[in-house]
Amino acid sequence: MSALDDRPFPRGALIGAAALVLTTIVGVGINQIVKFNSPASYGDVALEGRIIASRDLRFVDEGGGINAFGGQVAVYDAKSGAFVAALTPTDGFIRAVLNSLAFERAKRNLSADTVFTLVMREGRRMTLEDPATGRTVNLGAFGSDNRSVFVKFLPAGTPA
Repeated sequence: MSALDDRPFPRGALIGAAALVLTTIVGVGINQIVKFNSPASYGDVALEGRIIASRDLRFVDEGGGINAFGGQVAVYDAKSGAFVAALTPTDGFIRAVLNSLAFERAKRNLSADTVFTLVMREGRRMTLEDPATGRTVNLGAFGSDNRSVFVKFLPAGTPA
């Protein structure tokens, strides 16, 4: 027999541990509710500055992949319906950004209609915006090489 068998565990310690667990759960819950209901941005996006170019793009997953945008993906101008480009297997950064935005839509039970707005601002700041969720991805936050892969989707004549 040990000394713990003779006397009970301190009640104050149990109450303190329970209060800590409850506070943590409530705090995380409040954080998730605020995060879910407020438009947030990924990366340090500065939205000031004149818009140089913008284009609404529709990304169509034609299948063949294990997840959204994992297979053959065609890119179309959302307004005219004109074909813009096809994603290659080496376009991993584009696919990752699209998957993150598609995940936000799925989390909110929104339409899978994948129209996003690509915006180039003064100072070469480029963002991909999802009008359905209000999410904005600052493409420059991932480095100039990753930002530059989106330039091909802007209208012809846009300065890179």
